[in-house]
Amino acid sequence: MPIPRPTVLGHSDPRVLEAHWIAFLAERRKASPLAPCWVVAPTSRLRRRLQQALAAHLGSCLGISFFNPDSLLDALAGAAGLRRHSRLRPLVRRILLRKVLAKSKTGRELLSFKDGAASMEPALDDLRESGESSFQAPDGCPPSERLLLETYAGLLKLQDKAGLEDDVGWSDRVAGALPQGSALPPVLFYGFGELVGRNWRLLQALIPATEVHAWVLLGGRPGDGNAIPGLAPTLLEGEEGRPESVTSSGARGLRAEMEEALNLALDWHRKGTALEEMAIVARSLRPLRHELGPLLSQMDLEEAVDSGMKTPLRLLPAAHTFLAHVEGGANPEDFLDRGVEDGMEESTLDGLREALASAREAREHADLSLSELLAEALEIHEIMPWAGKNGAGLPILDFQQARGIPRAQLILTGFHHDSIPRPYPASGFLSDSLRRSFSKNLSFPIPDSIQQRAAEHRMLEQVLRTPSRHLAVLRQHSASDGTSIAASPALLFCKNVLG
Repeated sequence: MPIPRPTVLGHSDPRVLEAHWIAFLAERRKASPLAPCWVVAPTSRLRRRLQQALAAHLGSCLGISFFNPDSLLDALAGAAGLRRHSRLRPLVRRILLRKVLAKSKTGRELLSFKDGAASMEPALDDLRESGESSFQAPDGCPPSERLLLETYAGLLKLQDKAGLEDDVGWSDRVAGALPQGSALPPVLFYGFGELVGRNWRLLQALIPATEVHAWVLLGGRPGDGNAIPGLAPTLLEGEEGRPESVTSSGARGLRAEMEEALNLALDWHRKGTALEEMAIVARSLRPLRHELGPLLSQMDLEEAVDSGMKTPLRLLPAAHTFLAHVEGGANPEDFLDRGVEDGMEESTLDGLREALASAREAREHADLSLSELLAEALEIHEIMPWAGKNGAGLPILDFQQARGIPRAQLILTGFHHDSIPRPYPASGFLSDSLRRSFSKNLSFPIPDSIQQRAAEHRMLEQVLRTPSRHLAVLRQHSASDGTSIAASPALLFCKNVLG
């Protein structure tokens, strides 16, 4: 039996997208109630939303399995009989990167700076998403870019020699093992704002292997391009969502802005809106790392939020105590066992265990003490200390975590200069001209600044379409010291989107 052609359906309003997806599954289940089907969502929050919506409309999810991209890979690998090689941990990768850089004069010069190796990692990540193992430096290539390309090829060779596999390598290996016309269930991608890099290549490998359908969130300006290059979406019928009312206000400094957002959410909650039906959303939660914890404690809201913010372990007092324990020569497991007995947060304990495992593995590649490596692992490893259980609590999310989930009320923060859209400063390692040069010979381009801005526009519109009743837009009109801050140019884009 031939595999049906893939379909890509799109809309900017998640309510329209969700209604069509549910109707599609309802029709399929009439014909074959227990036929298996795989649904892939980009985040755990959206996956949970889909499970709840499907159960409410169809009464059962029997036969329907839900995945995120990582768990989908595991399921596909199981079907293909693949097992993953040893996973490359971030700390080990950093150690290997330093080894490669230390082999050249320009590399050693970079290592002389604090965080020199780390400064190259974003450019290396962009190259790695291409799936290529090496790149030829063009004539006249600046020394910094030549160093990047030599380091990239050397790092991958060192990873392979050590028997380590990074996430891109694992995804591409699974994609390459999918046979055409295999017995996989239909795969439904839902709620992705875009599919890029390894995920795009996996989609291309799935199309000849099984039935594939995608429901994508649209957004952005004309000319920003498709969310899935090569697969233009068919626009679903349905009006674009607009909130019933929109308000805007300013605050003096980051903490004051977040405090205003929390007070507004609490006011809506007192008037009857469930915490889970609203959200506080920022382009990035990184600036809040030092402010959110003390503010939640001050307002007695630590147990009432569900935040996707990631915090480096090093910022937690428990991490400092753990490091001092190891530096003193004590057994790390004793500290962790005592943490269990004392009721330490499970997320913190899991993070400390992961950091310890990373440090121990890194000792195989570096002539450093366990405590030295643990200190760096605590810098690299992050946890989500304010993640609610099963989605309970007031969501505090970034754009990627928030898009695709309908809300009654939404508070958007950060509409000031250099916050929205997020700036993409040049790293000095991978210029736009080099990205475009390499992309000519690639199936999927290495994103340049124009494509990055297009992605920003798409995400912003996708978030703007989620509230049904009220949208509040906040910004900092000045820093905490009174220094004036300009408004974001994205405010005009918001007006054009919402009318």
